[in-house]
Amino acid sequence: MTGRRLATLAAAAFILGAGCASLPRPTAETAARAQARWPGSSLAELEQGRAVFAQRCSGCHSLPLPDSRSEKQWKAVLDEMGEEAKLTPSERVLVERFLLSVRTRAD
Repeated sequence: MTGRRLATLAAAAFILGAGCASLPRPTAETAARAQARWPGSSLAELEQGRAVFAQRCSGCHSLPLPDSRSEKQWKAVLDEMGEEAKLTPSERVLVERFLLSVRTRAD
């Protein structure tokens, strides 16, 4: 691998990592909130939703924070961008539950 290509890959990894660093991580509290709304939800599923969101969405643009949109707006964004990001129906559910569970603002 050439030095230039390696530097480009390293820069891309840094940018992706930096974007993920500001993205909130699900906690026991957010998992409890998810379970109240969607019985059977787990902390592991919320983490999966976070990972899918970070991986699929950061390829085209910077990651918006969960509090940047209302629940209604997030559902519309996922309807619009889910196909663009090639989310499977189950991945879309994981991302939606992650986003809506970690949000702290009231609608």
